[in-house]
Formats: sequence, structure tokens, C-alpha cells
Amino acid sequence: MGINEVHDYVQFFLKKENGGYVSHEEIDKALDMASMNKFTELFGNVKQYQPGRPVPSVSYGISIRIHEDLRKFKVKSVLGTGATANGVVALPSDYFHIVNLILTYSDATNGQQYAPVKIINENELAQRLDSQILKPTQERPICVIGASSIQVYPSVAFAGEFSYLRRPAKPKYNYTVSGRQQIFNPTGSQDLEWPDDCTADIINKALVILGARVNDETVVAISQAKDQAGA
Repeated sequence: MGINEVHDYVQFFLKKENGGYVSHEEIDKALDMASMNKFTELFGNVKQYQPGRPVPSVSYGISIRIHEDLRKFKVKSVLGTGATANGVVALPSDYFHIVNLILTYSDATNGQQYAPVKIINENELAQRLDSQILKPTQERPICVIGASSIQVYPSVAFAGEFSYLRRPAKPKYNYTVSGRQQIFNPTGSQDLEWPDDCTADIINKALVILGARVNDETVVAISQAKDQAGA
């Protein structure tokens, strides 16, 4: 569903319920907030974590459906030793969440080998580095995620694969003004990047936001019901 269709539906629904006006810029902001809400819902809402249950009821990796819904945001890059000096992997500008980091190396007996890099907290690092048993090795690497990079241990250059989820692009309805008319211009516009069934959920979430914006309890109630039902 293109951004033009999305805006048409949102404006139609708001006018139908309360006859109010919401600008295209406000709709774009609400859609972006709703898109990020959907992303958090699928990847894993940390507010749903419980003691003894370290994953929320819906989170990345639980089902194929979630992988499919997030497929357009998956990015995979091959790392060469030239890009990982001292074990440092720079985070790309569009980085949002890590999916996995794999170190590759050659074994004289078995050939090409793959070692998943375990993510640890900073408070565990010193203990792991000093441990005779848990000390990181090429076969059992660890890493700590920083503000702009990932530090891998052993802290030496390595080859591997880095997969992450990028941020969904911000939707934009671009238009030109002719008299009192706002005419949609596809050039410079940005569609929602989600599959159509997810787009429906995002529209409902946006309508909840916009319903609160125009102080319409009916819009909020109807949209929340549709969002919860997945309709």
C-alpha cells in the first residue's frame, strides 16, 4: 500500500468519525511512531520481560511469521580482517538491533569453521578475560556492544559475518500546492516499508495517536480495538 493510499484512508476515517482535519505532516509523524511501535512489538518489547522468562510473549526468532514481517529491515555484511582491526566492528549508521555476529576461521582438520560471538555485559568482561576456563578464544569469542562499535575478544582482526536490523525508513507524503489543493507528488515521497498486513496494523496504531491528537475518543476506541484484534 503506497503512502498516498495510506493518507487517503487515514483522512477518510478521521473525517468520517469527527470531520476534523489533520495535516499530512502530522499523519507522517503518527505513522512513523506507529511503525516504530510495530517494530518494537515484533522484535521484542522489553516491558514484557518477566523474572525467569527472559523473552517477551512476542519477539524475534519465535516464529517464521516475525522473520517474514521484518525481512525488509535485515542487513547482512561480510567482514574482512581489514575492517575489524583490534577486534572492533563499527556500527553502521542505519544499525538498530544486532541479529548475530559470526567469526570465521580455518581449521587444519575441518577446514572453514564458524563461531558465533556471544554478547556479554560489561560487568562480566573482566571476569571472562581473566578466567582460565572461560577466557575468549577464536573458537569461543565474546563481544561487548558499545555506543558506536562492537568490541570482539580476542581483540584481534578477524573475518566473519555481521547481521543486524536497520531502522524502518520514515514515511513521507510529499505534495505540491495548487491554489487550495494539495497534490500528491510521488517524487520525494517514502512509502511504509512493511508488508501490507503489517501496514494495516500500523495505520490502526497511527489512528490511535491521531485520535488522541484531535481529542476523539471514538477514533481511539475503534482503532485500539482493531489494533488488538489484528484487523
